[in-house]
Amino acid sequence: MPWKYIDDSIQAALLKDATVEAARRQHRKHCHGVSLGRISAECARAEGALADSVIAAVRSGVSLPLPDRMP
Repeated sequence: MPWKYIDDSIQAALLKDATVEAARRQHRKHCHGVSLGRISAECARAEGALADSVIAAVRSGVSLPLPDRMP
């Protein structure tokens, strides 16, 4: 799931994890301004690293709040 679709309160909780926070910084660096169309190889790698860090944080038991809104 792309980061931009994760609820703000859940993003905030995930960013308390140092690995997720570092991966998000790299994602912002390499993917800033990308909305549609082709993305760079660096952005694709950063998206993958961010997704992997979120998965690792959730699997390790990071505490997440209920979403503010439901899809």
